[in-house]
Parts: sequence; C-alpha cells; structure tokens
Amino acid sequence: MNGIQGNYTMVLTPPGAGAIGVVRVGGAQALAIVGRAFRSRGGLALSALVAARPDRVCYGSLLDGDETIDDVLVSRTDQFGSSVIDICAHGGTRVMERVLQTLDRLGAPLCAEDSSSVSIWPGDNRIEREAWECLGHAKTQRCADFLAQQAKLLPIRLNELADLCNSDPNEVDTALRQLMSGYTAARTLIEGATLAILGPPNSGKSTLFNRLIGRQAAIVSPQAGTTRDWVAEPVEMHGVPMTLIDTAGRHDAAVGLEDVAIQVGRAIAQQAHLCIILVDGSKPISSNANDLCSWMESLRARLWVINKVDLPAVFGAAELTRVVPPDDGPPEFVSGRFGMHLEKLVKRVIARLGLEEWSNNHTSLFTPRQMKVAIEVLSDLTSDRQHAAIAIRAGLVG
Repeated sequence: MNGIQGNYTMVLTPPGAGAIGVVRVGGAQALAIVGRAFRSRGGLALSALVAARPDRVCYGSLLDGDETIDDVLVSRTDQFGSSVIDICAHGGTRVMERVLQTLDRLGAPLCAEDSSSVSIWPGDNRIEREAWECLGHAKTQRCADFLAQQAKLLPIRLNELADLCNSDPNEVDTALRQLMSGYTAARTLIEGATLAILGPPNSGKSTLFNRLIGRQAAIVSPQAGTTRDWVAEPVEMHGVPMTLIDTAGRHDAAVGLEDVAIQVGRAIAQQAHLCIILVDGSKPISSNANDLCSWMESLRARLWVINKVDLPAVFGAAELTRVVPPDDGPPEFVSGRFGMHLEKLVKRVIARLGLEEWSNNHTSLFTPRQMKVAIEVLSDLTSDRQHAAIAIRAGLVG
C-alpha cells in the first residue's frame, strides 16, 4: 500500500471553532513526538502510560515548551502494523493552531490533503478509507449513515463492474455513469448547501429565517428595511446540513451602508446553491419585486415563495407568472409568522438539491478523486477493456 512517507499530522474534525478538536499523528515516531509535548498529571511518560493502560487512553496536558496549550485526552490505535496517536483537545481555532504548530516543530507536519486518505484511516481499500475520512467532517447523522454504507457497498459494486468489463462493457458504462450521477448530491450531503432568502423589504424574510432555524437570530420589525446586513446560521433540513442566509431587502432608495449590505447580499445570492425569492402575498406586486427579477438570471437556482398566506390574498400565482422566469416552476405558499406550510417548503428545497429520494443505501461516487478515475475508466472502456478493469480495481477501489 502506498502510504504517507514519514511522520504526519491530520485534523479529523471539521474546520472552524467547535467544542472538540481531534488531531491524528502517524508515522514511526508518532508516539515519541506526541510524548515530547505531553505531560501527565502523575509525571509518567506517555509511552509508559499507554503501555500500562488496557484502553490506551491517557489524560494530561499538551505543552508548547513550558507553556500549557490545553488539557487533552490522548489515545493510541494500532493499524497497518503501526500506531497512530489521536489528541482530543478543545476545538477553539487558536488552540488547534498551536497544537498543529507544536507537532510540526517536533517533526509531524500537517499532511497534504490529497494524501490524507492513503494511510491515516483504517480500511481494506481506498474507498473505505475515503469514507472514514469524510466521516470526520460529517455534520449530520444522515451523512454519517450514507458514508458508512458507501464504505461497504461501493467497493462491492465497483468490483462487480470490473468483472464485466470484458464481457459487457456497455453495462459497465451505464452503471458507472449512474454512480457518477449521484456525485453532486453526495457532495451536498457531505459539505452542505447554502440557502439564501431574498426579496423586497418587509416581505417577511427575517421572520421566515427565524422560523426555519427555530429561534430568533434576525431582528423582526413591521418597519421595512430593518435588516441592514446579512445574517447566516447553520440549520439541518431532512438530514442535509445547510447555511441559511437572511439578506437585506433590496430597494432603490437604499443609500450608504444599507446599499452596501444589499450589494453584498446580491453577491452572496449569486454563490448560493439555492435562492428563496420571497414575495408578500398580501400586497400588490411592487416595482422592487419586478426589479428583483431583472438580475436573477445569473443565480444558480431559484424557488419562489409567496409569504403571509395568513392574510387576505392580493398577489398570487396568476400575478406571479408575469414576473417569474418560465422555468422556475410553481411557487410555494407559506406563513413565516405562523409557520404554515413550512414542511412542504423544506421538502421542495430538498428536492431542488437532488436529495428528495436519496437513501442511505444509494450507491454513489463521493470524492473528486473517484470522479477523476471514473472518467478515465470510461475512456478506457472503448479502447482497452482489460486496462479499464485494472483501473477500476487498482485505481478506483484501491
């Protein structure tokens, strides 16, 4: 197996501040390197503590010279005939930076991202190790379940396709393309999606935003233009991690900082995976709403939502057809104030992200490396079937 050469360090937990940060140190000198920075409460060396404890879990402090970085839990795991050392510390950004800097100085540099799945993670093949690597960044239980299934199911399916390369290359081509077709949805499940709420002032964006995240994070007021800046919060929808963004209401009278906030909101919307365009259904369509449509063609995806259905309807689906691009599909009708029809809206969002019928048993490629090798295999199928089979087993499965 092609492993990482020398000693290395890898962060196992997602980037950013968190309650816990886990760092893995590997290589022939992993135990000695961590031991030089570790101090137990009783003064025993880390090697002696690990040897004496059946569970191989030790408590103490990690030092940068004579200064304590953090109180940590250190554990040893045997894999591939050697040991790796996991350090569990508090997940503050500065704490993690100092841990990595200290380990680098002691001889265990942060490994390159493209080599991380080769030997850090236990597994019988590269796909299994990639699944465990992605699992360290999973933000929801649904994502964790999906990756656990891929670790088992995807190598089996790919080896089946390798066996068919000589006898039925067309079947291999079709099946491999099907595995590739789920890649975008798989990455969304792993990395999450950005969902931006846009609309004219006082259309109820902040109310809907607060309702979807389950608490009041954005200020709500009857006065138009209350939101002067964008607000972002993490949220989970049907097991899909998302960043929900409430933007400042767009209108032509905005000046100064308010206009800057609106322009920033527009830039955010252009990068979002999906934009909810919110319109107040209790009022006639405004010039702002009409103007909003003029620049929406550049957005990735749009979902129109008519808000305030708890009030008498003035603006509805028939009126919306005059301003909505024809390919955007029908609008959803909700009441952000009272939470009416929000589950239907959430299901529509999940469907637009390609995850409506996605199950944990759905077999799919899920890393850029897998996609790159799969494209090469498709090319080999037309010119060298035997090489295609080898590429699947040795290159794709690993």
